[in-house]
Amino acid sequence: MRKSLLNLILMGLFATQLNAEHQKIEIMITNPRTVGNAFEKSMMARGDHKVFHEPWATPSLLNQPNTILSQELVEAKTYEGIKALIYRYAAEKPVFVKDIMAWTQNILTDEELMKDPQVVFSILLRNPAHSIESFFLKMMAIGSPEQAVQATKAFFRYDQLVELSEKHYALRMTWPIMIQAEELCADPQSTMHYYCLQADIPFIAEALSWQAGMPEEWKHREQYNFDTEACASTGFYIPKRDSIEGNFTQMPAEYVSALEEIYQAQKPFYEKLKTFTQ
Repeated sequence: MRKSLLNLILMGLFATQLNAEHQKIEIMITNPRTVGNAFEKSMMARGDHKVFHEPWATPSLLNQPNTILSQELVEAKTYEGIKALIYRYAAEKPVFVKDIMAWTQNILTDEELMKDPQVVFSILLRNPAHSIESFFLKMMAIGSPEQAVQATKAFFRYDQLVELSEKHYALRMTWPIMIQAEELCADPQSTMHYYCLQADIPFIAEALSWQAGMPEEWKHREQYNFDTEACASTGFYIPKRDSIEGNFTQMPAEYVSALEEIYQAQKPFYEKLKTFTQ
């Protein structure tokens, strides 16, 4: 009994020491089509972070045809393995991770990660009507309408982003950093300056622009044409969809009701997230 208690204490001391030794890990969680890839390219343009693109999607992608994953992700392959990989890089330099709520549900029960003071969480929000429409049209291009509706319902989880935020607050007495995509696109300098201030990293104005092209980290999604706009971009810009009045105006009429149902179910959680401020 005493030996078991001693082992637990030693393990706790080891974990505390490990956390103290690694550099900052910034984890941005979002839903699809929220300008998250543009944010990621800005973090790449800084040059001072190791950047991971949706690493926790790996378990779902391992058996997909024509998927090209880095060998280190293939070897890590599980939630815990990928977490360990992120920490290994953080031993050498700051790490930025952009991932999707649907891929990162294990974080909801990972108190070790959420309590780590060197891990900074942020959430990127965009009007869900715009994100849902954009995502559905992308999914329609690679599958049936029924599959596109099912995928949209599965991937848009503002309710889980609320759960994540409330868990974060319960453990740390602070909210994750909240970034609004519309503000990011309209005023990238002020919004990125705010993010850097909250994350306690230097603001680098030169990282507001970058080279066009597909980063190596995105190659496994090339066949889906999901990242066409982000690959072509050289900086933040206001998406054309955001300037169109009304919801789902670009959609075939027969799919509007299904998407409207998803939107109405998730909208209250989106509105709640906007009230979580530092």
